[in-house]
Amino acid sequence: MNELCGATRLHVPPCKNTKLEPNMKKAKYIILGIISVVLLVASVSIFLHLKRNVEVPTEATSLSQRLLWRRVSQLELVRVTNGFNENNLLGSGGFGSVYKGALSDGTYVAVKVFSLKLEGAFKSFDRECEMLSNIQRMNIIIDAAFALEYLHHGYSLPILHCDIKPNNILLDDDVVAHVGDFGIAKLLGGGDFTTESMTLATVGYMAPDLSSNYLIGHLSQDIGNLKVVIEVDLSTNNLSGILPSTIGGLRGLANLSLANNNLEGPIPSSFDGLLSLQLLDLSRNNLSGVIPKSLEALSLLKYMDLSFNMLQGEIPTGVPFQNFSAQSFVSNKALCGVARLHVPPCKNGTVEPNWRKAKYIIPGIISVILFVASASIFVLRRKRNVEVAGEATSLPQLLWRRISHSELRRATNGFNENNLLESRGFGSVYKRTLSDGIDVAVKVFSLQLEGAFKSFDRECEMLSNIRHRNLIKIISCCSELDFKALVLNYMPNGSLDKWLYSQDYSLNILQRLNIMIDAASALEYLHHGYSIPIVHCDMKPSNILLDDEMVAHVADFGIAKLLGGGDSITQTMTLATIGYMAPEYGLEGMVSTRGMCTVSEL
Repeated sequence: MNELCGATRLHVPPCKNTKLEPNMKKAKYIILGIISVVLLVASVSIFLHLKRNVEVPTEATSLSQRLLWRRVSQLELVRVTNGFNENNLLGSGGFGSVYKGALSDGTYVAVKVFSLKLEGAFKSFDRECEMLSNIQRMNIIIDAAFALEYLHHGYSLPILHCDIKPNNILLDDDVVAHVGDFGIAKLLGGGDFTTESMTLATVGYMAPDLSSNYLIGHLSQDIGNLKVVIEVDLSTNNLSGILPSTIGGLRGLANLSLANNNLEGPIPSSFDGLLSLQLLDLSRNNLSGVIPKSLEALSLLKYMDLSFNMLQGEIPTGVPFQNFSAQSFVSNKALCGVARLHVPPCKNGTVEPNWRKAKYIIPGIISVILFVASASIFVLRRKRNVEVAGEATSLPQLLWRRISHSELRRATNGFNENNLLESRGFGSVYKRTLSDGIDVAVKVFSLQLEGAFKSFDRECEMLSNIRHRNLIKIISCCSELDFKALVLNYMPNGSLDKWLYSQDYSLNILQRLNIMIDAASALEYLHHGYSIPIVHCDMKPSNILLDDEMVAHVADFGIAKLLGGGDSITQTMTLATIGYMAPEYGLEGMVSTRGMCTVSEL
């Protein structure tokens, strides 16, 4: 009890401070130990952090040494690859070829030589240099997935390789993968997560998920070439056109989504070839027709959505369709089937009432057709008789008027240039006055030009048989072995071309309208008023002539075509004047009475 100490009320002596000194001494050692451990941990952490920061400059220094310090000349590259010999060829890419070689210090290298004659090769070279010089060392990357992770998230600007495929992943002697060929890579700058490109990657390796973009146009039949694709998602775009039947050849396809587009037409029956298909979403399009019964062969199909289309007919009842609900077929045009799908039942007898109606409708239609045909035949016969009579009356003019070569030469003063009115494709036109005082235009053909004989024969044939107030009238033909000429009515006011493009002449709106009506009347007669449709093929202002009363006359039938034998269209290799011919004529040589023959300058 003598050793106790404490408060006075306990009747023990007070404790002395000197007795606490051993505890203080112990606390000092404990605190020093804790501080030492903290300092050690902090030092290790700082060391590891510094080491991590040092690794980046080390890589950059190593790479810069290889890029900047290593100088390899073209001569050395030629030497180490044995003149880029095919024996050293490793492979050929989009913009060049890769050769193997060994440098003077024994280092094995791959030399990628760009084919600069290819469009885009210069740009591809610059892009690869830029990419590979900024990407730090990739020797720590184990496989292609780590490479892509770094490209997408580890660099200051995200990089999309755009052409990842087996022959762009190279392996060194330790089987470490290195991603190569950055010829079509893209930088995503300015905080963007997506970009647009017109450069196509390799079909079969492109990303299959292209949903929620702004893709437009039709689905190509080439989609059937994606033989190894497992998933195709093109939903929520602006695609149009029909579904390519070649999709049915993608036997490995598991998921196909084309929802929320503007696709139309039927669902191809070839879809029964999608034997691995588990998901099919064609909702919210404009698809029509019936649901192919061949889809019952898709035994693995677990989800299908054909809602919000214009499908009709019976919903198949095979094995996969037994697992689908009404939501798969809602909002279609006229589907029918079992009651659980909330569609009306299919009725086999619904066609009979329509046939009863047809019994009354068909005779009425036949009666109307017969009446119209009878009226048309009557009008055409009457019109034909009037025209034939007019032609028979005027035809003797061709037989009565005889004009010799010598008379034409004398009247035109030896075809003097003073009497020259204009030069055309196959000859020249001169003015002369006949012995009875009638002014005429003499078209003399340049027979040395290819096609001149044929043009003369065609104009003689056409103009000798057609008669209309808005067509140029022929007075005579002069045909010898070395001389061909047409004698035509003289048009004092020249061609429409002069009135449209000369500063000395002008037309008011009424005159322009009358000329258009005259030209249209001439074409209407050629296309529908003559026994055989005639297509002029070269309607232009210089071929529309104006008489003294400004009445238009269509001229120059040198390349005109007769549509005989009931044909409404023919094909020719003869070219008309660029800028005036109908589009289908200029593109494919297709001649028809439906061509766009207008005088647009008016």
